[in-house]
Parts: sequence; structure tokens; C-alpha cells
Amino acid sequence: MNAFVGSWVNDLGSEMMIARADPLSLPSSTLSHLRIEGTYRTCVGVENNGEFFPMTGFVTGDLITFCVSYNRIDDDGEHRSVCSWAGQYLPDQRVDGTFDQGDPLTSIRTLWHLVPTLSSPNHAAEYGWLLAHCGGNVFIKQN
Repeated sequence: MNAFVGSWVNDLGSEMMIARADPLSLPSSTLSHLRIEGTYRTCVGVENNGEFFPMTGFVTGDLITFCVSYNRIDDDGEHRSVCSWAGQYLPDQRVDGTFDQGDPLTSIRTLWHLVPTLSSPNHAAEYGWLLAHCGGNVFIKQN
């Protein structure tokens, strides 16, 4: 089983479950590539944080990228957004801020971009597509 497969929880309490990591056959590449699939449960900005959303992505060596498609309906209507993360699989950072290559690889450090649906035509005229959010997360392996 690939080391990426399993449950990962980030610093905000959101959970990524990587259910599959399948090899990709690319004749023009000598690197190992994996396609990952699973689900993502966010703890940010939603009252019902038990809902899982589809997640897919790629792994090359110790690098990972994945995206989530959010679509939920509540009393305020339909809310859609997409978010993508890119990061690196690393050993746990030690207290002094260093890493030891001999330590188990148990964390993924990422940067992300989230783009929501504009909630009204006025937003589109005022902001265009500029309404994007970005940040970073650290995911810790749970199993």
C-alpha cells in the first residue's frame, strides 16, 4: 500500500481520506506517478461538518497535488467552490525546526487556492474572478 493512502487531518480539523493511489503508465516519463482518489470533509465555513466531498489528485515521489469540488445546499441556497492544494510529504518537524530523513514520513505541508461561486451578478461585475482565497495547511497521517 502506498504511504499516502489513509486518513489525514489538517491543522483546522478537516479530514482528507485517500482511498486509492493507482500507478499511471506514462511511456514518456521515467518517474513514478500515482493518481489518488478519495473524499474530503471540511471543518471551515460549514455548520454540518460531517459532509464529505469528492477529492482527486496526483503524487510524484514525495510531491502531492489534489483538488476538492464542494457543492452544498442550505437555507441560503446553493454554494459551490473548488479548492486545490500542492505540497510535499515530509517527516515530522522537530522542536528545533529541523527534519531528519530517517524519521517516518507522517505530514504533508501544503499551499492552497479556493475559488467560490460569485453569490450575485453584482459580485461578478465588481470583482470579476478575483474572489479567490489562498493559504496553507499541514496534514498529519492518522493511521
